[in-house]
Order: sequence, then structure tokens, then C-alpha cells
Amino acid sequence: MKKLYLLPVLILFLSLYGCSKDDEIICQKRVMTYNVHNCLGTDEVFDYKRIADIINQANPDLVALQELDSVTTRNNGIYSLAELAKFTGMHAVYCASIDYKGGKYGIGILSKEQPLSYHKTTIPGNSEKRSMLVVEYKDLYFCSTHWSLADSERMASVYVIQKNLSDKNKPVIIGGDFNASPYSAEMLAFKKYFNCLNEENKYTFPSENPKKTIDYLFAYNKTDYTFIKSGTTVMDEKIASDHCPLYVDVTILK
Repeated sequence: MKKLYLLPVLILFLSLYGCSKDDEIICQKRVMTYNVHNCLGTDEVFDYKRIADIINQANPDLVALQELDSVTTRNNGIYSLAELAKFTGMHAVYCASIDYKGGKYGIGILSKEQPLSYHKTTIPGNSEKRSMLVVEYKDLYFCSTHWSLADSERMASVYVIQKNLSDKNKPVIIGGDFNASPYSAEMLAFKKYFNCLNEENKYTFPSENPKKTIDYLFAYNKTDYTFIKSGTTVMDEKIASDHCPLYVDVTILK
């Protein structure tokens, strides 16, 4: 079911954000990010339908996914993202970051809407190559990324991503596993260009007993767009992956 804001609530949001009711609503989306651990649960079971059921329960328009195998020996030659697309009925775009065990390993995006275009950006990662996937839709760009474990490489990623997205002529939202705490130097640098959409005190990792936030949804801070968020939902899912999924409802105005 499509998620629609009630008019009085939307007008209240507009006033709180200093916007006029005459401002144009570009779109309303439920955006989600989920590091699925290649659909290998904490119970050591590969279960693609279990992950898909969690996504279906959230009913997002767009999902940024991390840690996806593509036809590796580790997961018996299964294309993980295709399985998730099959069980959710969503469109899929895959981005391989590295060659791995006879196949590929990387990130992806699921969407209700058919993508118009997409491209891959390589971001810093010496011990393991890292990527950002940028997918264009009618009203916005949506991105998925998975950052390095090294502080210096994460800091360098801030500027690579900002430069890559600076020329986009539509609103931009990026979701991913950033491997960094909210007040780390690299996250503070990233927030100079991107506004965090989720509530950072709602922890996402590890799933069995979350103690920190390293998964985020961000909006690129362009002056001609306003992003109005409606809370953060971190799903209490302990077994399907070692990360918790999170989603946010966003209204984009111009």
C-alpha cells in the first residue's frame, strides 16, 4: 500500500521546516538500508526468502543492500540479489566490488520503480575494494555503499562520493553500511555535505544486541531541495543477518 502523509500532518511538517504549502512535492518515498550478510543468518543458515520477507514487511520503495554474493562457491552458485528480487517482486541492480570464490561480491539496490540508468563509483579500499552504486529514477537518485574498515579510507571516501554526486540534477539519497560511528571524524566530514535521515541513537549493529550505529540513510544537502523525514524504524530482527535493517519515510520538496 502506498504511504501517503495526511494533509494536516504534512502542512505541520512544512511549517516546522520553514517551507510553504505552495512548495512543490517532488515525491514521497520509504527508503531502507540493510546489510544482509549475504543472507547468511546468525543461525548459520542461508535464507533468501527470510530476508525478502523482512523487506516485504517494511514495504519500502527503495532498498540499499550490502554484502551480496553473485554465483560464488560460498553460496552454491546462487545469485543472491536475483533471489531477493524474485521474492519481493522488485527491480534489481547489482554492483560487484570484488571477484570472490568463483563469482562476485558487492552491493545492490531493489526498487519498486524501474530504474532509468545506473553507474558504479569505486571508493577507497586497499585490503578490499569498495564501491558506491548510483541508480537514477524518475524523481531522484538512490545510492548504496559499503565503506572500508580503515579510518583513512573512509575519510577519503567522503570526498570521492561528494564529488561524484555534486552534479546530479535530482534529489539524492544514499544508504549503506558506513562502518563508522555518528561522531567519528569521517561522519562529521560527511555531514557537511549530507544530512542524516535516520535517528543515530537507534542502534543497528550487531543484530543480536545492537550497541552502535554504523548503518545510515543520508540526503545530499542541495539548497534547492528539502527532505522531510518521518522518524526512523530499526527493525528488531536478530537472526536473518548480523545487522538490523532500518527505514525512513521521506517527503522531498522543491
